[in-house]
Amino acid sequence: MMWSGSNKLVLLVTLVSSLGTQGQNLVLNGSFEEYTECPPSFGYWANVVGWISPYTQSADYYNACASGTVSSVPQNTVGYQHPSEGDAYMGIITYSPAVPYREVIATELTEALQPGVPTYVTYKVSSGGGGSNINNTPTWAAKGPGVNFFIQLPETSQPWLFSGWASYLFPNQAVVDMPGILNDTLNWVTVSGVFVPDSAYTWLAIANYFENDFSQLELLDSMAQSDKAYAYVDEVCVSQVPGYCEGITAVQLVDHVPSTVWCIMSEGMLTVWAGEEFQSSFLTLRTVHGQLIWRQSWNSPGGVWSMPIPNLASGLYLLTIHPQRGMPHTLRVVHSLYP
Repeated sequence: MMWSGSNKLVLLVTLVSSLGTQGQNLVLNGSFEEYTECPPSFGYWANVVGWISPYTQSADYYNACASGTVSSVPQNTVGYQHPSEGDAYMGIITYSPAVPYREVIATELTEALQPGVPTYVTYKVSSGGGGSNINNTPTWAAKGPGVNFFIQLPETSQPWLFSGWASYLFPNQAVVDMPGILNDTLNWVTVSGVFVPDSAYTWLAIANYFENDFSQLELLDSMAQSDKAYAYVDEVCVSQVPGYCEGITAVQLVDHVPSTVWCIMSEGMLTVWAGEEFQSSFLTLRTVHGQLIWRQSWNSPGGVWSMPIPNLASGLYLLTIHPQRGMPHTLRVVHSLYP
């Protein structure tokens, strides 16, 4: 998972398998351009084709077609931001200090995810701020929204009770997540990540899935009157073919790995590039559950080290570099095989 512009990157190269229509964006209307009518005010999430607001049913839709400065772009009641693409975006409350209030947007994928196949996700977020109405302008910045996948969404047959979402809403994790605080009101931040699904998930939902104590609160605007944090969302993409979604050439590091470290893993061959300070290290490869697969001392006289690792299944793995001095450095790598 990667926050572009702030984290060092590990190059991730995987092999494209023949997945038929999986090469498409599996998110319908990922930039929110298709709508039934222009939003007359905030709260009109239902005007967006293919998307719902399944928890509080109060997410917002902004489109340049709207008149005035309440639900239009770039100026609207919550902030000032041009769309990352096209004429529209959506917005959600990501934090409220008084009660753990959250807004959620969700969509059904055009095809179910294939279990065991690396899945690539990107989306763009920006913080609200500087809105046309000071009573709706967020006072706070908080942790940016993340993405979770579901076979079925939590129960919403009685949405006024919020029973299903209320019991699920704070797992304090997301399969793709934005690290750090979303406090940029000028630019769009690209969040991207790779995960390997264990089930045939059919739904995607975007929210801040972390409790208030883990939401990294920061003052954004002392003059604002809305005691909340807020995020705009645009350009949501999910694909099981690497390279289809913008920016999926890298994954966020588990640890802070220097930019001199790079790794590629494909077809049972692991290749690592590293600076001289790591060439007396030993390396370990583990599953995400901690099972040790392989351990080897760095035995290359140059900056490139390559080693076959046979019988390695497709999936997500953790490669750790253990230097002679200092802390170990762990990075996530995805391994894919031709079918």
